[in-house]
Amino acid sequence: MNRRALLLVVTGLVVTATTGCGGDSYEPRIDGFHGSPDSVEVTLTTVLGEGDKLLDPEVVEEPDRVVVTLRAQANGSDRDSLGLPTQQTITLDQPLGDRAVVDGGTGNPVPRQGE
Repeated sequence: MNRRALLLVVTGLVVTATTGCGGDSYEPRIDGFHGSPDSVEVTLTTVLGEGDKLLDPEVVEEPDRVVVTLRAQANGSDRDSLGLPTQQTITLDQPLGDRAVVDGGTGNPVPRQGE
């Protein structure tokens, strides 16, 4: 196999691995969070389409905030399906403390929900 053919095969494998199979991925908005300041666990609330599934979140911890980007895989059916509240718990390297939680998809602060 020549170098060009090998490059095309590898590129195709990388694209398939990063995009997955089935429906498109998207970044659902984070509607709220709860977690105590002394805990490293934060539970996020979002809404997904019926049959959609959350993928691994991207979490960036900064001194004054924690930026979280959620990603979900669409089930491939009608995007106007019923929205279902969903929670995902993330584990931080350091306790949350007084840092803000920011939705990486929108850039907006995420409101704290009642404990």
